Amino acid sequence: MVVDADPRGGTISTAWGLLDEVPGFLALCRTAQKGTLDHSQVRRLVSRCDTRAGVIDVLTGVPRFLREGEVERDSVDAVFELLRELYPLTIVDLGSDLPDGATPNSYSLTPAQALTGHAVGTVDHLVSVIAANPSGVIRFARAHDDLRAQMDHQSVSYILNGVDYSRRALGDEAVMREALWRFADLREYTVVPFDHEKARRASLSAVPLTDIGENQPILSALRPVVDELDARIPQGIRRRAESENPSVSSKLPLISEWVEKVKKLAPLR
Repeated sequence: MVVDADPRGGTISTAWGLLDEVPGFLALCRTAQKGTLDHSQVRRLVSRCDTRAGVIDVLTGVPRFLREGEVERDSVDAVFELLRELYPLTIVDLGSDLPDGATPNSYSLTPAQALTGHAVGTVDHLVSVIAANPSGVIRFARAHDDLRAQMDHQSVSYILNGVDYSRRALGDEAVMREALWRFADLREYTVVPFDHEKARRASLSAVPLTDIGENQPILSALRPVVDELDARIPQGIRRRAESENPSVSSKLPLISEWVEKVKKLAPLR
């Protein structure tokens, strides 16, 4: 399961060519607020992304800024708890808004800060993605203390994303490595290389990067991160999910013909 919970506007549905009548994550939270949340509501609101590696269930995000009172903390907890029962692994895509020292209490938080801060403290493992450019490194260094303050027992992995290994960028990684060590005391992270051609092809085709082909530097770099996440899934939960729910998506209604036609046209855009 992938949950698009970016409070500044979800983009996963657009990136993967999914057409949804309502934002799945927001609708499921509203269902929880009404006290009618159950497995059938997940099956009703989830979208499907068919990839070469298999089917990914997706709760699509709000295509705009999150508004005050749209997502309550208790409803988020209820949704995450239900997804833990249904899926061996749930990945939640969050934004970069975090509570900081200028927001002394919960009443002064923006909706984005409230959702992101609470979700960071709820997940089991956090993957922090740092843009491999001066602005991205500086933004991360400024937010790193706020990030650690929101975490409780969680472990965290760091990804430096988009490192350019071309000759003209020779030495850039060393500069960023020095900045991350000096300003954020960060020494260990996964380096993901810049591959504009394949990333753009996946974006224009509205498919995950895995559908472009397996022999890619980006996928090779991310393999240790994926293996680490896979190792965190308790075997008992994995077996239970596979036996009780071979595929939650298999119980969903078929995608309409016009959606399939749009998806096939996506590579021609």
